[in-house]
Amino acid sequence: MVDNYAGNATKFSIPTKGPSGVVIRQSDLYQLEGSLNGKTGVFEWIVDQGQVTHR
Repeated sequence: MVDNYAGNATKFSIPTKGPSGVVIRQSDLYQLEGSLNGKTGVFEWIVDQGQVTHR
């Protein structure tokens, strides 16, 4: 269902660090307010190199 509204999400750029702790690239964090089973909250997911790595 969230997929239907993904275009309405707010996009943030976040640093992605490598094993040495140095920033190696930027990833995108998306956040979208919503509700599930009557509970309100924020849906969020991270896209790194074109792949969803967290949701």
